[in-house]
Amino acid sequence: MNNEFGWQVHNCGATIHVVPVGDTHEHDFNSQCRCHPEQEPGMKSIFVHNSYDGREAFEKGERKAS
Repeated sequence: MNNEFGWQVHNCGATIHVVPVGDTHEHDFNSQCRCHPEQEPGMKSIFVHNSYDGREAFEKGERKAS
C-alpha cells in the first residue's frame, strides 16, 4: 500500500480497468478479480473495481470519517 489515494484507469488492450490507488490489497486487471469488479452499463470493455478499504462509502457519503 502507498500513501496515494484515488482511482486510476488502466488500458489493458481489449479492456479498461478502473482501480483504486493505494488500496489494502492488489487488484488483478481482469473481470475475475477477487474484488468482484462491475462492468460499466453499456460499456462491455470497462470494468470498475471495488475497493478493499471501503472508500466508496465515504465518497458516496454513506460513511463519515471518525
